[in-house]
Amino acid sequence: MRKLERMGTEGMSQMVKTAEIAASKVKTLGEMAQIEQAEKYESDKARNRIRILITTTVFFAYLLLGGGIFALAEGWDWATGIYFATVTMSTVGYGDIVPRTPWVRVFNLFYSFIGIAYVGIMAAKLLVALKSLAEAELRLAMGRVSTALEGVGGGDGAGGSSSTSSPQQQQQQEEPKKWCSGLPLWQKAPIWILGFVLIQMVFAAIFSALSHSFVSSLTPLPPEDQFCMAELNDDEETCIYNATAVDSLGNPYRVVPFDEAIWHTCITAMTIGYASAQQQ
Repeated sequence: MRKLERMGTEGMSQMVKTAEIAASKVKTLGEMAQIEQAEKYESDKARNRIRILITTTVFFAYLLLGGGIFALAEGWDWATGIYFATVTMSTVGYGDIVPRTPWVRVFNLFYSFIGIAYVGIMAAKLLVALKSLAEAELRLAMGRVSTALEGVGGGDGAGGSSSTSSPQQQQQQEEPKKWCSGLPLWQKAPIWILGFVLIQMVFAAIFSALSHSFVSSLTPLPPEDQFCMAELNDDEETCIYNATAVDSLGNPYRVVPFDEAIWHTCITAMTIGYASAQQQ
């Protein structure tokens, strides 16, 4: 009997030691998990800061480069070129200044399309970065609360936090895979631009044909009676186009060529507008 009692006592003490060791291991695992969360938070924080810095740097570089090209090509000063690039990329389209050179207009179409798309991408990236920082800060705070509860209530809190956090971590690891399917953005962008330009070319052809049909029905003006409808920098020697016909009320009209029709349809589709009396 004494031998059995001794064996039972030794077994109980062994079980208590085993439980204490297990509890200490659980507590150690909880502390290690919190350290990993803190390290991951600092890593995500640094990564998101770099992402924000790169995104904003590329944006301002693109803005300054476009403004410089517009200024050099149109004879504007640097501030005016930056102003026009900003108005274009923000789709405000005041129209107080517009490019007149044909190749600058073509450049402006691609510059506007890429710039407007990048503004949307930049805003999305900034929101994602800020959201990641907020989520990482929340996870770190919850980990600290969990550790504090472990010190009060023992090792159950750590075990519970590790078991509940693993499905969340698995979900976070699975979520990016859904958004990575298909072609990358740098391969999709040329397809989008090409499709956009082709659609606008169709509308431009219709616009130009209707313009030709309408002007043909009006009273044509002989060359000696044609007058300037749009001037470059208010200089009569650099007239952009002349009126070729008038209606019954004497209002001037002209045929809109295909290249200019593309300019108008693209600018309209991108909601820039450039509504200005200089373009009338």
